[in-house]
Amino acid sequence: MRRSLVLIGALTLASVAGAGTAMGDPVAGPIAKNLPPRVALISPTDGFIGVSGCPITFSASAVDGDNEIMRGPDDIPIFAPDGIDRVEFYVNDRLLATDNIAPYEITVDRGPFIPQSSGKNTAFARAYDTDKPQLNADSEIVSFLLVDPPPGLPDEPFCP
Repeated sequence: MRRSLVLIGALTLASVAGAGTAMGDPVAGPIAKNLPPRVALISPTDGFIGVSGCPITFSASAVDGDNEIMRGPDDIPIFAPDGIDRVEFYVNDRLLATDNIAPYEITVDRGPFIPQSSGKNTAFARAYDTDKPQLNADSEIVSFLLVDPPPGLPDEPFCP
């Protein structure tokens, strides 16, 4: 059985074998403060294909880099309450919208930020730290494609 414990303000790591026998010396030190947030764009996914003119949902997951307080069984991180000031959504390197309440999500209809004809687009999310807003991080960039609606439909766009 292995355990890692991180105390807020100080760090103590130790490996423990089955019957409580320590394996090596514990290591102690301060926890780094004011780390940038971690952010991932959940939707749209890389390779998403949508119909031009139809609504698209943009969503992101973001956590404050300072808020990982310990790792649980199987090395799963456990986080303290969120320290995210806001998440911005960008399409084609232009700011689309800002959300400051989790879950970070917006749904957009037609607009100048999304082409009305078919084409390749890129998107990413940027998260800002509550304590130090100058600390921010970007998600990986995803590419998505908008295609024209099938021909012969009424003027309203065909939205699946």
